[in-house]
Amino acid sequence: MARIGKTAILEVSRLKKYFPIKSALGRVLNQVKAVDDVSFMLKKGETYGLVGETGCGKTTIGRTILKLLEPTGGTIRFEGRDITNLSEKSMRPLRQKMQIVFQDPFTSLNPRKRIGSILMEPLTIHHSDTFSAREKEKRAMDMLDQVGLLPEHFYRFPHEFSGGQRQRIGLARALIQNPDLLICDEPVSALDVSVQAQIINLLVDIQRERTLSCLFIAHNLSVVKYISARIGVMYMGVLMEESPTDELFTSPRHPYTQALISAVPVPDPLVQKKRIILEGELPSPINTPAGCVFCGRCPWPLSICGQLRPPLQEYTPGHFVACHRQSSAGGGI
Repeated sequence: MARIGKTAILEVSRLKKYFPIKSALGRVLNQVKAVDDVSFMLKKGETYGLVGETGCGKTTIGRTILKLLEPTGGTIRFEGRDITNLSEKSMRPLRQKMQIVFQDPFTSLNPRKRIGSILMEPLTIHHSDTFSAREKEKRAMDMLDQVGLLPEHFYRFPHEFSGGQRQRIGLARALIQNPDLLICDEPVSALDVSVQAQIINLLVDIQRERTLSCLFIAHNLSVVKYISARIGVMYMGVLMEESPTDELFTSPRHPYTQALISAVPVPDPLVQKKRIILEGELPSPINTPAGCVFCGRCPWPLSICGQLRPPLQEYTPGHFVACHRQSSAGGGI
């Protein structure tokens, strides 16, 4: 695709992830199309936001990129290397360069281990012959300081921390190996608003210091707008629109993107915002329609929308949209 460039650290091309539905005897009856033909790229040092409703396939994309889930089809390239079909053994040297911060700060930490052991575990797995026990402890202490925690927290258990503190620990665990790619899977959705701001600002500061590439998965458009340089909008496992952040919010082209942005509250009681209410029902992820997956809820469908899936096309530099009406109207709705 035209979007892939020499500065890309991550290239995802036509990625598919289907989950089989099996009978009691183990026979495959059908498949759930969680991710269906998604392509995008992430530049070095960039934050790419991936947004959409719950269940649209955002988390599945993140886990498939890391090979926590095996892709059904497509290609994943990391730092120019095709990792799509690498075995678990072949992936292990790459895992120190690719890390993830999970959504739930309460279940992503081992409750039986102290924080120091949790932070030193990645070093033990990947650098057992490189660092001594004292060096591992020092690096863990340094990471606690970088994420705003105290040295005494090194000896405590996860249940002794608040949700925001646990997410800081999860971030420290992901960053202790100096990764090149960080996947944040809705890292602030389970936190209070004030704590969300602290974690986001911490992540921004660390990214600037380390020139870190970040895939930021979320459903909160306000958060994604603040942290991302480019945004991809997902719906039912399909990428509907991709654009630089400012352009997406000022000139959204896809009807689904327009509906999402219209739902973002404005912190001014005097501003009257026109809300776009989507009607209709979500299509089945098992029997997806032959045409556009958004056709059944689109306010302005065309006859072709139910027959042919629209390709993701570039209408302005860097702004891609999958919509037949864009093509027929010459770029406008």
